[in-house]
Amino acid sequence: MLKLNLGCGRFPFPLDREHIPNPEHLNDLPDEVFEPGWVNVDKFAFDGVTPANLFRVPWPLEDNAFDMVWIGHLVEHIPHEVRTVHPMPNGKAKFYADLCAEWDGFFVFMYECWRVMKSGVIVYIRAPLAVSYPSLSDPTHTRYLTPGTFSYLAAPEPGTPFDYHIPCRFEVAEPARPYLLRLRGDYARQAERYTDMGLSDLIMKYNNVADEFRIELRAIKE
Repeated sequence: MLKLNLGCGRFPFPLDREHIPNPEHLNDLPDEVFEPGWVNVDKFAFDGVTPANLFRVPWPLEDNAFDMVWIGHLVEHIPHEVRTVHPMPNGKAKFYADLCAEWDGFFVFMYECWRVMKSGVIVYIRAPLAVSYPSLSDPTHTRYLTPGTFSYLAAPEPGTPFDYHIPCRFEVAEPARPYLLRLRGDYARQAERYTDMGLSDLIMKYNNVADEFRIELRAIKE
């Protein structure tokens, strides 16, 4: 089983269960992050990390190669304009030039993620919730995200008024509970009081209810 950790920073996988770094961000982890078989990619090279600028495409990774992908606090840094690498792989120049010219960097990045995933496998995404102090504070954030942001990667329903015709498709892996929130302050201390619907209403009404959301998407390939 080959797994991909995008934007791993100084914490490549697998992790040691007894010594988890930065536990505020790296908690409630799936078992796979403690198992071998990871390819860790980041702009900066560290031990166990493959250096690559993930905001330049195509990534130096094969199509349909990975059985699982992890993206922790990276999506909010994707620039709106993603560029191509130089030199380009043979036969890829026009496709990627058109991709970068036509689509926001979010869609280009997610296309590359989709490209390297096997059909039906899951990408685990953690990101700051838009209406939270940490999300608004970081000057390197280029976009503000909610769980609804990722609905734009799904195939449009028959009644949907718009279709962005993006070149990749994902679906929520667990429709019954499409995302999880990391609650803040009193909301965290009283978490058992809230239903999923109640929390959804709260984050639409108030700021700083939660500072992170977690969503799992399945790659759809025909």
